[in-house]
Amino acid sequence: SCPSVLTTRWSLPGQNDAQFLVNYLPEEQTVTVAIEPGTAVTVCRTPDGNNSESIKAEGNIKLKLGPLDALMLTFQAEAET
Repeated sequence: SCPSVLTTRWSLPGQNDAQFLVNYLPEEQTVTVAIEPGTAVTVCRTPDGNNSESIKAEGNIKLKLGPLDALMLTFQAEAET
């Protein structure tokens, strides 16, 4: 079965992209997010950003969302040297 997670992604020219994922069911859901090569990802689990982690991944990452949970991903392309 497919996870029941609502998502939207926002971007502004010259800014980091942000993607919001919301689990609106009373069960835990696992989702897979495709990450472009050379992209740094931050997973924010609280609005103030205190519960966040940086991920350096190539390809897909799997994330668990608790029941009635939400998180925000920010994406920042690495600077070319």
